[in-house]
Amino acid sequence: MKLKVPIVGFGGKITQLIDVELLNKTMKLSPTHSFVFVGQILDKKVYDKIEKADNFYYLGDKHYDEYPNYVKNFDICIVPYVVSKEKKSGANSIKVYEYLSTGKKVVGTLSNGLEDLEEHLYIAKDEKEFALAIGQTINNKKLINLDIHSWSTKVDEFIKVLDEY
Repeated sequence: MKLKVPIVGFGGKITQLIDVELLNKTMKLSPTHSFVFVGQILDKKVYDKIEKADNFYYLGDKHYDEYPNYVKNFDICIVPYVVSKEKKSGANSIKVYEYLSTGKKVVGTLSNGLEDLEEHLYIAKDEKEFALAIGQTINNKKLINLDIHSWSTKVDEFIKVLDEY
């Protein structure tokens, strides 16, 4: 299968967190891009609402050993999550740190902890901003120092707070 480039990729579970309306409009606004999804479908209703345009590719669920190879082939990594409070998980998505570790351009919505990483990724407020942000593959954002965000660092900080208490 020969995909058009750039490849705009999402690696993760397809759930109620996906902003299907934003995704569908962005795919229409970006017909020269390939939108590749890799991961488990946990909410079939959400998947069914994704318009299967000519530039949409669902590659199925992949084993964790294979997953990094797919992300390596993305030109742009996306996190098209819903912004409405009723649907937010409140979680800080590990996926974003996986994406940021590649040094590739990451585009997401103002949701689920992304606002705390704005200096490292592009945040879009609507489908037009999302399409504009994925218009180029160049990443002009500051690269992230993942050591600061490691579990080891977080535990050390927590222990320091406890010691001070």
